Amino acid sequence: MDICLGKPPLPSLLSHHCLHIYAGPVARCRSASLTFTYLLHSRYISKSDLASYTDDPAHISVVNNYVKSVVDDVMAVDWVADGFSGSVAVPPGSLLRLTVMKPKEEEAWKGEILGIVRGMKEKFDSIEQLTVGENFSPGRSKGFSNASIAVAKDLESNAKI
Repeated sequence: MDICLGKPPLPSLLSHHCLHIYAGPVARCRSASLTFTYLLHSRYISKSDLASYTDDPAHISVVNNYVKSVVDDVMAVDWVADGFSGSVAVPPGSLLRLTVMKPKEEEAWKGEILGIVRGMKEKFDSIEQLTVGENFSPGRSKGFSNASIAVAKDLESNAKI
């Protein structure tokens, strides 16, 4: 899925737990089985910060008062971005490419698949940021066990990935 980022619309939800949060429309989806129209992208320092944010009254209020009334389906993939460096915030105007993976032989291929995806940053100059990891929220991920988000500066740069 490719998501174009405009100005972050959710600054009131930023906290010491949540370092970056953005919701935006999906610009292009290459999967017929994933029919999502919006993506929420957020970043936390740790799993415990994500858990604290999930229980935060401001977050719960937004979910109950706004999200539940307009959302038909939700899928969440959470991972620890080992080795990530750079700005936590994604620059406005950037494009996110979310890739979710469900390997058939998960245990046998997991490390190799994640290693190949991590190597993409060196192969494509248009990738400004890359996070890759193993999902730790299996109950909300519709069976996807690995994911990555590549950040490119715009649609044109994304086409090179």
